[in-house]
Amino acid sequence: MQLGRAKLTPEERRRRQQEGSCFYCGQTNHLLAACPIRKPREVSRPPATAPVPCRLTPVKVTCPSSCVISLIVFPDS
Repeated sequence: MQLGRAKLTPEERRRRQQEGSCFYCGQTNHLLAACPIRKPREVSRPPATAPVPCRLTPVKVTCPSSCVISLIVFPDS
């Protein structure tokens, strides 16, 4: 029985796949995702970042037919 993150030989991997054995512990009543011996992996999350403050710049554009368009411009940071 080979436990942990040690890499299986190609022959052992093929044998376990053919028998329907767990790639982690080698037992045949479950697969790797449901292995009762394997510790659950912790989810790695990127560190939280503070929002970058930005200033909004209102811009008014007058078109030739006397309509007014209001825009808010987000400057590049």
